[in-house]
Amino acid sequence: MASSRERHSERKHSSRRKRKQDDRLSESPKSKKRHSVVLGPQIQQPASKNNSPFYLQRSSLYLPLSPISYSYPLEGLCAEHLSPLILTYYPPFHGVIISYSNPRLSQDPLQTGNDDRGPILAKSVDEYAASFVWVTADFLVFKPQRNQWIKGWVNLQSEGHIGLVCWNLFNASIERKRLPREWKWVGGRTTKKSRPEEGMAKEADGEAGGYYVDGKGKKVEGLVEFKVRDCETIRDRDKGFLSILGTLLREDEPDARIS
Repeated sequence: MASSRERHSERKHSSRRKRKQDDRLSESPKSKKRHSVVLGPQIQQPASKNNSPFYLQRSSLYLPLSPISYSYPLEGLCAEHLSPLILTYYPPFHGVIISYSNPRLSQDPLQTGNDDRGPILAKSVDEYAASFVWVTADFLVFKPQRNQWIKGWVNLQSEGHIGLVCWNLFNASIERKRLPREWKWVGGRTTKKSRPEEGMAKEADGEAGGYYVDGKGKKVEGLVEFKVRDCETIRDRDKGFLSILGTLLREDEPDARIS
């Protein structure tokens, strides 16, 4: 029969083994995030007025390779991990991925892929089904910065704000108090005797609910250049979205009060 000291020693050794096992599990790929990202250098493309919000960057991602893709690893990784990121907000890049090109497997992050070092090996740990490997690609990312001037088409006007669409992809909004003071709001005009086709025409022109006019009395429409004030990101389970908050006021100009 074991003494109480021997039982205490066995429990002590058992707890040590359990702590070591927990440490190994915490370091295994199962406990890591799905994407381990290493960002590469960014090459900013020139714009006509200020810096462009589009960036070309080379980045490496440490991705799990499913066993079904072992015959075509690069194609499988692109289909499972890279392509679903297109036109979504990706937090590690702090922007929306527009496209990617030149994907290649690499032994280490940010390799050019031209080094002749033999076959590229994926890493498999314990009983985890998927293997992990570095994938390097060139990404085109949309990352608008504060105080950056961009352009958008007016697609919505209300007393509270103006809505715009930039590059036919991104939504932007300018609050009423951040519009120029000389702009005036013109409410929608409706008559009881108006024919249905006339009402539809006014709605198509954006006049049914009202519109803004500038200091010269001209209706605000078409392409408008504005300054980025801030960006909001919305994430659901699989995708993320970016919304731009803009202003048409100078930094030293107080918020406007439009009548």
